[in-house]
Amino acid sequence: MTTWIVTRHPGALEFLERQGITGTFLPHLDVGMLKAGDKVIGTLPVQLIHAVNCAGVEYWHLCLEQGFNDRGREHTADYMQALGVSLRRFRVVEG
Repeated sequence: MTTWIVTRHPGALEFLERQGITGTFLPHLDVGMLKAGDKVIGTLPVQLIHAVNCAGVEYWHLCLEQGFNDRGREHTADYMQALGVSLRRFRVVEG
């Protein structure tokens, strides 16, 4: 089993490392490389989460409630924690 951490954001990676979560870092996910039993952590769009789930892979979403002015900006791990970042498992079913 491989844990894939999919993010382009250094603050997100640092936050996960602080939580003791490690894995193979990727800036972009190719669903074809996944194997059943793997785990993906990131902020993927819903159609990719569905594809990940269909491959027999767990998906954990880095949830961050942020205001309009915070969108599109890089956040430090400290700032993400101040905003109440959490890691939640999701399963997407189409239809």
